[in-house]
Amino acid sequence: MKLALYSALALGASLTGVAASVCDPNQIPSDIIQNAPLVQQSTTWVSNPNVPITINGNVQVLTGCTFVVHNFTFYGSPPGQVLWYGGSPGSSVAITVSDDQVIQQVGNLDSPVFTLRSQPGSQASFSDFTELRIFAVDPVNQLIATAQIRQVATSTSQQPPAPPSASQSNASGNKTNLIATQPPTSDSGRRPIAVAELLAALALSIVALAH
Repeated sequence: MKLALYSALALGASLTGVAASVCDPNQIPSDIIQNAPLVQQSTTWVSNPNVPITINGNVQVLTGCTFVVHNFTFYGSPPGQVLWYGGSPGSSVAITVSDDQVIQQVGNLDSPVFTLRSQPGSQASFSDFTELRIFAVDPVNQLIATAQIRQVATSTSQQPPAPPSASQSNASGNKTNLIATQPPTSDSGRRPIAVAELLAALALSIVALAH
């Protein structure tokens, strides 16, 4: 199941792209994670399950445009080109970030230095993605390994606004009563009789008696 999922992600990455910027050799994003470990995502090839894949190492960003994999090991007779892509965890959208192929290497040595693309229309910078991905492209379209090289922003849930208090200051600084907006009711649900109404009723009674 996991292998099929990452194969689908690989296919999406080979067919789609995102807006990318030109890297600056003198600018490394402040949230770069140095020596990020490669996490193996495939143990065999989709096209040949009998051939095992071995890959490990730690990614270090050297400049704003280059990176290397320390203690790099990769072997397993890949059936096609293997390239670096960049994307975000959980997303199938990705871009090719380097034209330098990932070649087989045994012995936990440093890999060759990989350089980000700089050609207009296909450029890339470390600010465009948070995850490096090693893909085997045609004919298998298979994700081999990933490395999270930048911090992933976490969204904070917003708390609903607190209900207004009984007294709240208005724009002029005066306190406004926000509760007593309806006339009070008695226990029976009727509005209490005002004093003026009692006096009016008493006057009517006196006039009636006089006649």
